[in-house]
Amino acid sequence: MSKTILAIKANLFPDGQTVEAALREMETNHEVRFETVIPETMDDQAWDKILSQILSVDKVITI
Repeated sequence: MSKTILAIKANLFPDGQTVEAALREMETNHEVRFETVIPETMDDQAWDKILSQILSVDKVITI
């Protein structure tokens, strides 16, 4: 069963590249979307886009 996964790249972990690599391997069986958030530069419209994506997927992973 295919799932839709949203990976929010927020630079929270020093080894986020490892998690991202694992998610990219999952793309063969799942739809994986990647979004980068930079709070200092994001306006309300950008946050609304992220919220809309969060509500439309099966799983959210923050890296």
